[in-house]
Amino acid sequence: MLSSIFNNELTVVDHAYINDYGKIIGGSFLPSFIVSGELDPVEKVVIDFSTVKKNIKNIIDNHYFELEQNGLDHKLWIIEGYSLCEYILNTEGTINTIEINTPCCKLILPLDAVKLIKGCLNYSISEIGKYMENFVETKLSTKYFQKGIKVKCNNSTRPVLPLSNEPYSIFTYTHGLKDSTSYGCVNLAHGHLSYIQIKNGDIQILNEIASYLNGAIIINKANIINKSYNNITIGYTHPDRGEFFGSFQRDNNKLIILETETTIEYIIEYICEKFNLQEFDLYISEGLTKGAYLNSSKFNQ
Repeated sequence: MLSSIFNNELTVVDHAYINDYGKIIGGSFLPSFIVSGELDPVEKVVIDFSTVKKNIKNIIDNHYFELEQNGLDHKLWIIEGYSLCEYILNTEGTINTIEINTPCCKLILPLDAVKLIKGCLNYSISEIGKYMENFVETKLSTKYFQKGIKVKCNNSTRPVLPLSNEPYSIFTYTHGLKDSTSYGCVNLAHGHLSYIQIKNGDIQILNEIASYLNGAIIINKANIINKSYNNITIGYTHPDRGEFFGSFQRDNNKLIILETETTIEYIIEYICEKFNLQEFDLYISEGLTKGAYLNSSKFNQ
């Protein structure tokens, strides 16, 4: 018997991608999956709901030192035929790395921080959705080959808002967190599609803040290793994963430098100071479903 199961909004896929101008842009997708196949003769299910959720999330999250097989979450995406860049692989050392050159920047990263996507015409909800369903279907079919597994992905960029009746503004940003205990968050040049909300807030202020942050590469000042008129170069070394390096042209990138780490907790405090916010209940997300909250009474303590 053939049957189908669905698992809505299974995970948020935070990432960055190199666009057709060579810029690094943050993004997030919220995919839902329909998995079809033959019923297991013992359990009488296609795949157990909790099992298939874990399997798909593992496929999306995994880290491989192989560009095409690498997972999607918290990676820098190179979309073949669309991303304006050239890259060189270095597999001679103890840690495999990739050097990426675009008209806007130069990066050196561990291979497992980068995802190569083939078969997409561009960066869009539909194109990436088709890629996700093919990628997940191939991986699941290898694991459950006897079931004739088919996968459909309904991709979304719909934000999950804390204030359902308040206006919000969308922005993107990229960063890297040197000291994070999260494997993916350490990756230099991963990013997010995010939103800002203020309870009873002025839409003009929302839009001003979102415009200021949109497209930014947010940098921890402590990670800067060189500054010149044309470029800002950042770098750090992870004890197990090796070197993360990025040199960004000032003219072709929006660079925001913080005196602190670039976690969302510090970003929200930076925004409060930058825009001199007085009375507020402020939400700034890191991706589509989570983020930081701050109110004026706590901020002014």
